[in-house]
Formats: sequence, C-alpha cells, structure tokens
Amino acid sequence: MEWNITKLAIIVLSIMIFALLMTFFGQFNEILRMDKEMQNLRDQEMCRQLKDSSPSDNIEWDCTKK
Repeated sequence: MEWNITKLAIIVLSIMIFALLMTFFGQFNEILRMDKEMQNLRDQEMCRQLKDSSPSDNIEWDCTKK
C-alpha cells in the first residue's frame, strides 16, 4: 500500500510541476508579445516625430503599424 501512495504522490507532484512550467512559459510569451507591441508603439511615435519635424515635404511618411 505504501508504494501506491508514493506513486500517487510522484504523479501529483509531476502534474503540479508541469502546470507551473506551462504557466511560467505562458507568462514569458505574454511578456515577449507586450514588448513587441511597445516597440511598435515607440516606432510609430518616432515616425510621427520625424514626420512633424521634417523640413522636406518630398518624403512620403507611412507611420502605420507594420
């Protein structure tokens, strides 16, 4: 009987560790996605600033999200 309890405990702990790892990687993926969105916003803002400060009207500025 003791061996069955040990196996059950190992299985439960394995599932918990697996769930924690999946949660960690899910959060890590979300952080990377948010960083990419922030970089896009910074790029758009820089494009707008360059567009506003550009003395030449010959340049066609496209500051839309890529």
